[in-house]
Amino acid sequence: MPADVEPAPSRPADPSGARTGPPSRPEQTDPLPPLRVALRPYAGPITVLALALAGLLVAAVIVMIGARQPSLIISSTDPPTESFVDYEGAKLPPDWTTTGKWQQFKGTAMLSAPAADGLLSSATIQKDRDVDIAAKMVGIDGLGGIVFRYSDQKNYGIFFPVPQFGTWQLRVVQDGKVVQDENLGLQPTIEGSVGEIVANGDFVVALIDNRVIKKVAIPATLRGTGFGFGSLPGATTTTRFDDIVAINKADR
Repeated sequence: MPADVEPAPSRPADPSGARTGPPSRPEQTDPLPPLRVALRPYAGPITVLALALAGLLVAAVIVMIGARQPSLIISSTDPPTESFVDYEGAKLPPDWTTTGKWQQFKGTAMLSAPAADGLLSSATIQKDRDVDIAAKMVGIDGLGGIVFRYSDQKNYGIFFPVPQFGTWQLRVVQDGKVVQDENLGLQPTIEGSVGEIVANGDFVVALIDNRVIKKVAIPATLRGTGFGFGSLPGATTTTRFDDIVAINKADR
């Protein structure tokens, strides 16, 4: 060290032994220790409650989204279905109006003798013009399906599977002539499929197994109030029907 530079004076030690230098930052303390201690026994139930509330919120959102589409959900005041569980060969219940001869067979409704040549064989009940109608199809290759806006054997709409082509058709017949025939593209036609029609004004929504397929405009002149199921003229086999749902729009 050069001779003309004096060393810096050393800081005298504190005789008490205490630490010297700049003051240290005081340590932070929990401002609410009593509250944490008090809530500790309830931490588990509070977590469970929070998770349950979150689950309920998610379920409510799913329900609200699902409510935007037609479905088989119905009001609790109505019987959910009409299944045919009477003895073998029994007629359909008296609230059904039939063309052709229908009977019950293995818990289903079956056409045992068709109506006159060229006419629809049907079983219908009277509802409002706007109805949700659905049925399970058994023996699905018999040109049978959901009948809607039925007035008589020459004026009706029908929604039916065509399994040999892997599709479903929505057909409107007026004055005995086909005035509309909508092919709904490749669709499942497996045994036990559920066809459904939601009629609303001049439109119907076609569903298969509770899945919306297509919304279709229909003639405003199709004003019948009969809904049910039926078999088209010329069917070589018979489609059977089970678990019928028919709900007035006001009841949904």
